[in-house]
Amino acid sequence: MRLFLPAIFILLLAACSGGAGDDTAVPRRTAFPRVPELSDSTVVITVGNIGFELSSDASVSHPSETWLDASYPVLGATLHMSVNRTYTPEAFEEALDNRLQRISLNLGDASAGVSRFVNENGFDCEMVVAPEGVATPVQFMAVWQRNVFVSGSFVIAGSIAPADSIRPVVEHLQSQAVLLLNTLHTVR
Repeated sequence: MRLFLPAIFILLLAACSGGAGDDTAVPRRTAFPRVPELSDSTVVITVGNIGFELSSDASVSHPSETWLDASYPVLGATLHMSVNRTYTPEAFEEALDNRLQRISLNLGDASAGVSRFVNENGFDCEMVVAPEGVATPVQFMAVWQRNVFVSGSFVIAGSIAPADSIRPVVEHLQSQAVLLLNTLHTVR
């Protein structure tokens, strides 16, 4: 028995050594880079008379008083958002129809999930998320008292394929849309 245990131990060591002296490195398959986390800190932004929160990692610009562009360099994406006030029911319906058509055109044949909710400040919100296959994977709109209309799209720069590499980015963008929609409020 004493001779048997060292023999087994030597055989196990030989089996773990990688074989017959072949020290050739074998590359691992290519993996997609991990997406950096956005910081938990937020900033309050105002567009028109509407306020909301975004990650402090976003670089924000205001091309006009009712328009916002927020760039997320670590995600390779940009939010394009507008706030419009409508003064007639017809103008409201036209703005709503226009945005719904734009969302549909942006999606093309891709499948998408839709979430609807009313935030604590009375904004009726809708978010459309297409986890793969489109350059605008997260789009949203929100209405307040049928005369304030907020709409936006997150646009990914560069390749949107393969889906496995882009899914973490879409998840981060979706969380930013949820933050924005949940914090929408009027500013007097």
